[in-house]
Amino acid sequence: ANTKILAGALGVSAGVMLYVSFVEIFAIKSVEGFSAAYGDRGSTYATLCFFGGILATTLLDAAVHAIGRYQRDARCDDGASDGGRDGGGGHDDAHG
Repeated sequence: ANTKILAGALGVSAGVMLYVSFVEIFAIKSVEGFSAAYGDRGSTYATLCFFGGILATTLLDAAVHAIGRYQRDARCDDGASDGGRDGGGGHDDAHG
């Protein structure tokens, strides 16, 4: 079988499953819940919460990557001051 066709078909099927899931969660459940609580403005609140969640996820992802870069840079700075890659004075134990 052609692996490119198989990969494309799997990608399309995954996209369809995600679409169906999001429609079920967003268009049916959340809009119904917000409409029950807020009436005509329920759809607006559901949409704002959805995109607010995307924004919060993006900010959290950026924060995690910034913390990772900070830790990596701090580790590299500490390693440079003590002489090398093993953090133990500049020589490896296998050779001396």
